[in-house]
Amino acid sequence: MKFSELKNKFKNKYAIRVIAGVLMVAMLGTSYGVWQVNAAKPSTESVSEEATEKETSTEETDTEDADAEETKSELKDQLGNLLNSDKETEETGKDETVYMIADADGTVNKTIVSDWLKNKENADTLEDASDLKDIKNVKGDETFKQDGDKVTWDAQGNDIFYQGTTDKEAPITQKITYYLDGKEIAPKDLAGKSGKVTMRFEFTNNEKTTKTIDGKSTDVYVPFSVVTGMVLNDNFTNVEVTNGKVISDGKNNIVVGITMPGLKESLGIDDADLGDDVQFPDYVEVTADVEDFSLDMTVSMASSNLLSEMNVNGDIDLSVLSDTIDEMTDASDQLVDGSSELSDGLKTLQSSLGEFKAGVGTAQSGVKDYTSGASAVADGANTLNSGIAKLAESAPALTSGVSALKTGVQQAGAGATQINGGVAQLVDGIGTLKSTVNGSLAGMDAYASSADAQAAFASALNDYTKAAVNYLAVLQQLQTPGTTLNGAYSQVVAATGGGLQAVNADANIYVLDDTTNATLLAVTTQAGSAVDFNSLSTAYAAQLQNISAVATKLGTTGGAQALTQVQAGLAQFDDSQLATLKAGAASLDAGLNGDDGIVAGVNTLDSSVNGALSQGITDLTNGAKQLADGANTLVANNDKLNAGMTSLKSATDLLINGVDQLEDGSETLADGMAQFDEQAIEKLADAYNGDLKELLDKVDAVLDAGNEYNTFTRTADGVKGNVKFIWETASIKAED
Repeated sequence: MKFSELKNKFKNKYAIRVIAGVLMVAMLGTSYGVWQVNAAKPSTESVSEEATEKETSTEETDTEDADAEETKSELKDQLGNLLNSDKETEETGKDETVYMIADADGTVNKTIVSDWLKNKENADTLEDASDLKDIKNVKGDETFKQDGDKVTWDAQGNDIFYQGTTDKEAPITQKITYYLDGKEIAPKDLAGKSGKVTMRFEFTNNEKTTKTIDGKSTDVYVPFSVVTGMVLNDNFTNVEVTNGKVISDGKNNIVVGITMPGLKESLGIDDADLGDDVQFPDYVEVTADVEDFSLDMTVSMASSNLLSEMNVNGDIDLSVLSDTIDEMTDASDQLVDGSSELSDGLKTLQSSLGEFKAGVGTAQSGVKDYTSGASAVADGANTLNSGIAKLAESAPALTSGVSALKTGVQQAGAGATQINGGVAQLVDGIGTLKSTVNGSLAGMDAYASSADAQAAFASALNDYTKAAVNYLAVLQQLQTPGTTLNGAYSQVVAATGGGLQAVNADANIYVLDDTTNATLLAVTTQAGSAVDFNSLSTAYAAQLQNISAVATKLGTTGGAQALTQVQAGLAQFDDSQLATLKAGAASLDAGLNGDDGIVAGVNTLDSSVNGALSQGITDLTNGAKQLADGANTLVANNDKLNAGMTSLKSATDLLINGVDQLEDGSETLADGMAQFDEQAIEKLADAYNGDLKELLDKVDAVLDAGNEYNTFTRTADGVKGNVKFIWETASIKAED
């Protein structure tokens, strides 16, 4: 089926059938329900109707039997009950019934109107309006006064029942056509005949009113509902009713049909729109197999407010549907936009997956490099940890060696001070001795003649030379501290496995700073090799021994000869050597005991090694162990990391395939949503906002027209009326 055809079917039939179905179910269900409920009830027809019945059937009662009269009365009662409601009884102030006495073909011969004025307040007078002729009270003796159409009743607290006649044509006309075996036949000719009989009741609505629908003035018919009934005796078999129903009481077949003339025209629909399952009929057709045809009468009743009394407009209130249609339209628009955005987003994702895959490959290579580097770091950390452990093991030897070095240096410093003073005295004494000997030779004659002077000089010279020898012995002892210094440093170097400066060159870890290490090396080297004290002391000691021997002889031999020997011995002391000796002793003293000397440096070294260095080695040992442990833990996850990257790379291909499929699906979804929105949602909304909403507006207008039509004659101001029409046709019987 093409979309245009589907659209036409939907717009022209679906919505219409919804409304039509509600109207028909409401009317038929209520009408038949009322018939069945009231079938067993006694007649409750009003007094006015009884009076009318008496008048309209006086001539007939002489020829009809009692059963036929009872059946006719019951039929009127039940049809009347179909069109009455409790709401009418409660709200109506004027209840009007229009009786039309008609021939068997529906032609009206006489119209009688019965009115019931309800005196709800028990008032003394009742105001009414009427255009009837021949008005008369049919129940009581209350009188009235008439001024044109205005009628005032002296009610005396009572309800008023009156009737009158009129020449006005009813708003609905009835036509009855009879067929015998498929051929039209006049009613009088059908009497006593047998065969397949069809009776067709057609009703035409002639009452229009103008209503505003969607801003336009539109003519609509007053929605009269017509109920047609008849009682068929047992001569009628195989009874079928179009637009009605057959009810059997075991003896007779009671036929009830319902029509709604003009309703299709008011709603702007036709039978093609409705289909076979739902109709707004304007005719009732009865077909039966008949033997010796006869028909007492038919009765049809019409009312304009039956649909309103059934709350049809409430049954088809689609205000909630209107909101739902709006929400559904908005939601569909959002789905269309969302599916389109999803498709665009997936296309962007799809175009970026190539870069993503390349990035995953790069990441995998990086992870491999990282795990290799982590392994190298772990190996280095373990090596470092081992080296630091060895350093920690050598630390006690280091501290012990530094302590020994400190003791030796302190002893050397004390000796250097003594040497410096002694050497200075020695050099100065030799100089003085040279001057004294030289002066003595000049005055030898006087010196030689004085034995006491010679003896004193010899004694002094001997004592001096002994002191010089002692000083030289001290000089010889200085060689030992120098050797000790060098030896102590050598022990430190051996203990640390390569020197204090670079404990582990690969790890770039330094125990001592460069300045301290250089100072220590220079001091120990200088201490061991600055002055060759052994050579000097040996040479000078020999000369001084000779001088001492000569001085001893001064007391026993001639003075001049002795002085000459002393002078010769003193000449062996070179002044430059003596100056070098004196300067070396002073330099040694300054190098050991000065502010920046070896003693101060070794003291600082001792404090560093036995304080901060020891603690640093401990901290370094702990840190190296933690580093090694952490590196080993890191390396332990290398295999998992590499395996995860391999899995990620494999999953990337699956992801790309999945995104390709998802992108295809999203594009299909976006196209489908756009098509669904265009061909379904939008059309549904258009149908509702177009045909269905317009149809509902027409229904409201029709119901309003029915509520407004409440009298065939007139009503007084402020009085709510209710009117129904009754057609009674003449009987069809064979003449005796």
